[in-house]
This record gives sequence, C-alpha cells and structure tokens, in this order.
Amino acid sequence: METTIETDSQAKPTKPNYVYEILLLNNTDKFPFTRVKYPKIKFEELQSIVLKINNFLTNPAEKNLAVKLDDSLVGYIYFIIAIFCGILALLIAGAGLFITCNLDKEANIVKLSRYRWFGTLGKTVFQYSLNEITDVKLEQIDTSIDEYFFRVILVLESGDNLPLTPNYTSNYINGDSIVRVTKDFLELKYKDSASIQIT
Repeated sequence: METTIETDSQAKPTKPNYVYEILLLNNTDKFPFTRVKYPKIKFEELQSIVLKINNFLTNPAEKNLAVKLDDSLVGYIYFIIAIFCGILALLIAGAGLFITCNLDKEANIVKLSRYRWFGTLGKTVFQYSLNEITDVKLEQIDTSIDEYFFRVILVLESGDNLPLTPNYTSNYINGDSIVRVTKDFLELKYKDSASIQIT
C-alpha cells in the first residue's frame, strides 16, 4: 500500500492530508489495484485487502482469491455533491432578475416585465408609449479594476432610464447588438415587422 501526502499549489503539505492506494508489484513494474486514492477512513479496509492478497501469494489455501473494495461511500459522496451543486445553481438562477421587453408598434406601447424566482414571486409590469422613448443606449460604469461594464437602457422623455438587461455585463458586443436592433426597429427601418421582443 502506497501513502501519499496531498500538497497545495506550492508543493507544501496542506494538513498534511494522507491518501492511500493499493499497488500490485512484479519484478519490474507496479500497477494500481484501484482507480482512485482513498482517504484515511479507508485505511483499515485497504490494509485488510493487502494482507489477504499477500497471504494468498505466500500460502495459497485456495485456487482463487476474490477481494472486494466497497466504493459505495465514494459514489454517495459524489452523488450528494452533484445534487448540492445542482440545487445551488437553481437557487442562483432563480434568484436572478429577469426582464422581458415587448415593443409593439401597432399598439404604440413598450411593456417591460420584471420578475424573480421564475415569476413565482410575482411580476412587475411597466408600460409606456413608444413616443416617450428618445434613445436606446449602453449605460457604462467603470470599475476599480480598469474594466468597463454595460447594460442596455431605454431613455424616456421624462429623463428616466429603463434597463432592458437585468445586470451589467462586460459583453459590449452583445449589448451593442441589442441597441442597434432596437434602434432600427423604433426608427421603422423594418417595415415588415409589427413587434419585437428582447429577453
């Protein structure tokens, strides 16, 4: 049985944290008995397997030897971690702000819907006339790390800014594309379209 000390990125012992694996040896090489290394809680079980194999090789009482290493605990741990990560991702996604913008030329309205938790906690709807929109632009903020973040906003005659994207993002190209498409639509460059929706 081989013992290894897990180290950090600077190759220094962390706790130290020992891990173990069984190796099968011949005169020239060694082969891992298992695919993974095991923590200290598996030490006694690994020792027992090593002892059985060595006793069989020294004094084989039977023609065959079967040994089993129970990996069910490791499988359960990985399964629990995967479930936890999935739930965490769902909670993060659900807690985010969603914005749907509907621009309708026939009704001459812009309708903004904002909601969280996939709409289960209610939805806030804002409605304005398309005539009230004076501009569509990228709102920019500077950060202390020399990086710019953007979000798309509708500018109204009243001076109010209505965000079309829920959060600031560093993706300038995507934001600029939304601005161009929305501006073109509001300036009636696409005569065959009656409405446009941005989410």
